[in-house]
Amino acid sequence: GLGGAPPRRYSRRICGEARAENSPKMRCRRPWRTVLLHVFSMWRTIFLASTLRRQHERVRGCKYAAVVRTRSDAKPTRPLDLRRFVEPLRATPNMAHALCAGMGRRYCKQRARVWPQTACWADDQFALGASDAMHAYAQLFLDFPRFVWWYPFARADGWRHVSERLLGVHFDWRRRAAAAPTAGPREPFDWHVRQPDGRIDFGWELECQLCYRCMSDRPVPKATSRRQ
Repeated sequence: GLGGAPPRRYSRRICGEARAENSPKMRCRRPWRTVLLHVFSMWRTIFLASTLRRQHERVRGCKYAAVVRTRSDAKPTRPLDLRRFVEPLRATPNMAHALCAGMGRRYCKQRARVWPQTACWADDQFALGASDAMHAYAQLFLDFPRFVWWYPFARADGWRHVSERLLGVHFDWRRRAAAAPTAGPREPFDWHVRQPDGRIDFGWELECQLCYRCMSDRPVPKATSRRQ
């Protein structure tokens, strides 16, 4: 069912409590099958949480003005007042905002300023938007069989930062499908890397810093053929 405590494999033990097991050295030893399992486990729980929220909205007969998705170990470096985003989100109810977190405020601000429209990945650590936009954001797990063909497997770096690339591909597929209803979801969708009010003034810290380098250095898995 959707209720109850999450399974142990989704707990914070993986990130934070057992720091020795979660060291960069140990993370780099994880095989790709394990990496993909963790990625899909994360997006599955995001989907389930969004489903519970939508059920609650239907029961109460209203929608949340702002919905935030973040990691359990992420915290803002300054108070987050969502009231300042209510009006901008009302004006763009179908836009999800995927924001940079945990990489330093100066770096994240610079990245938001120069983010290319053709980017093939998106930050997966923090996002906010109106109820409908965040429902679409959380559909990655359910939509995966429909958009996986859009994934850039041909790129030499296609297996780096898998979760971020999956999110970017999902965003692009959702946005394109909105313009061609017969190809996918009919609801409008768009996304951005800045806050709903257009400013870039919030910073985020992570209690657990991920090992990005080992993910980038991991060799790309090759298809193997069985001899007859």
